Amino acid sequence: MCLLASHALALAPSTALLPGETAAPARSDASIRLFALYGIADNSNALKKRWLPVAPDWCEPRFLELPWHGGRSREDPPAYALRHAAAEGDALEAGAARRRALAEEIADDLAPFLDEPYAFYGFSLGAIVLYEVALVLKARGRPLPRRLVACGRGAPHCCPAARRHYAAVASNDDEFVLGWMRDRMAFETDRLPARIRPRAARLFRMGVLLGVQPGGGDDAGTPLTWGSVGDAATAAMPLLAPPAPLDVPITAIGSDADALWPPATLDRWADVAATTRVDVAGVAHGDLMNDPGAVAAVFAALEEHT
Repeated sequence: MCLLASHALALAPSTALLPGETAAPARSDASIRLFALYGIADNSNALKKRWLPVAPDWCEPRFLELPWHGGRSREDPPAYALRHAAAEGDALEAGAARRRALAEEIADDLAPFLDEPYAFYGFSLGAIVLYEVALVLKARGRPLPRRLVACGRGAPHCCPAARRHYAAVASNDDEFVLGWMRDRMAFETDRLPARIRPRAARLFRMGVLLGVQPGGGDDAGTPLTWGSVGDAATAAMPLLAPPAPLDVPITAIGSDADALWPPATLDRWADVAATTRVDVAGVAHGDLMNDPGAVAAVFAALEEHT
């Protein structure tokens, strides 16, 4: 069934702006909005430059901005972006509370748009945040997205980090965080110039504490599964209790070359809702967000409602 058949009318013109936006896009033929959110320590410009030129006329992409990121960079940083004491035993609950508070804010921001057809696209951190936003909207009784596209992110109950690693990112200094991102997530943080290293570290800390689900592990040294691709790595990743179900179809896009979220972790989105899986061969995690094949799969997922 073609998704467009259920919303053939053009969207009503809207002047409502999202936080960080300076102007509303003019797409007179659009019949669905796609709210997109990027991954860790990124900003909306990284999406706009690649997505707007290739978006079909029937789709109006809108780009969410996280607090203290991109167009909101002059805001004060959230307290958890700064070094702070964190107890291992509270790691899971603290992360869930932060995500829910952010999701409530985003749900408020989306209120002017919810009576017309829309969908969600989230890359990595963005996927887990928008899943939480959909849960908030469901609890409020508001219209839900036609589809959630999760790219480069395993399902909400996949736990690639031990609680002790989560606590270490929170409580250690900025240079520790940059080293952790280099060693555990393969970010090239050694190349960051001195003038931006403190801010980069705090953006990374914020992203990890929002998006990483800490599960297994202990002081004896259970390793992260990040850094190796394949079934052995996925099998070692502990799972939380089944996640809250969502009455929204999901498209989960991954790659066999993604060392952070191997394909089998994306398969677990089927525990959340009816899920269509798309794999893009040979694309590393950091390149998935703007990979042409992955972007094409997003728009295909909106056009074909299966």
